[in-house]
Amino acid sequence: AQVGAVHSLLTRALRGREVALVSWSQDRNRYVVRAEEADSAPVWYLFDRARKELSPLADAYPELKDAPLGETRWITYAARDGLSIPAYVTTPPGAAAGKRPLIVLPHGGPHSRDQNDFDYLTQFLASRGYVVLRPQFRGSRGFGLAFERAGYGEWAGKMQTDLIDGVKALADAGLVDPDQVCIVGASYGGYAALASITMYPSQYRCAAAIAPVSDLQMLQLHQIRAGGREPPAGPGRRATAGRASREQMAAGSPVTHAAAAGGPVLLLHGDQDTVVQLDHSVVMKNALERAGKPVELIVFEGENHYFYRPTSRIRMLEALGGFLAEHLPAD
Repeated sequence: AQVGAVHSLLTRALRGREVALVSWSQDRNRYVVRAEEADSAPVWYLFDRARKELSPLADAYPELKDAPLGETRWITYAARDGLSIPAYVTTPPGAAAGKRPLIVLPHGGPHSRDQNDFDYLTQFLASRGYVVLRPQFRGSRGFGLAFERAGYGEWAGKMQTDLIDGVKALADAGLVDPDQVCIVGASYGGYAALASITMYPSQYRCAAAIAPVSDLQMLQLHQIRAGGREPPAGPGRRATAGRASREQMAAGSPVTHAAAAGGPVLLLHGDQDTVVQLDHSVVMKNALERAGKPVELIVFEGENHYFYRPTSRIRMLEALGGFLAEHLPAD
């Protein structure tokens, strides 16, 4: 109760920011606090409850302290079947009026969601001049059980058209150019990027996939090998609602549709990834090359699924920035 009361107090004091109590003293008088929001990098504080003092400790990204950041807002739009889809939209700092190129950035999971906290990838893309759309497509968690269940069996279907409908909503609002759109994602978001460029090729100019799933049957096999059987809540079973045949799994796999890719593809993957194995990017690269499609795979030695190493993240962002500058220039 005492910790909850402190959290409530600091949430009011740091209004508009996501507040996390990272640790506290044994007597619960002193707390290490992290506060952040979509448009400002995390700041660490020390809170002394007895003295009622909140003192800054450090900035998570000191280099960004005075840097202009993108502006994020919360919207909702209608999917083609009428379902209301929430989303975050981030516009570039100091962007002039007019339609801008767009990056669609679906989250991982897929049964997860984005939050109103600092996302380094979103702000990196905004700093390069792109509007960034982060749709909370059906299947995302935190919007009710019916909304989450609406994504079952829809990895390659309505979860993808939800992204396309978000592009249309921003284009209709005059914010983006619907002919200047690329998709970027990691993990399930990487699957979405590959599914989009292969199954909905007319919608996107290019795709960048970080540690992506490319083959649902391979995903299921890896889960069975790792755990003896596929976990009931695992990504493969959530993708198919547990009823899909091998043929249906293949039909929902981007690797099956590589020959239909509508634009260049960038693959980025750590060779120590145990969540989504490097094999997914390798087989996708091979399939795209056989089809004569432009593709590049960059393998990060010693890196895991989450790109925790700062040097890996910098290298990944440099590669991504160069890829987008070539295929979707923002200026």
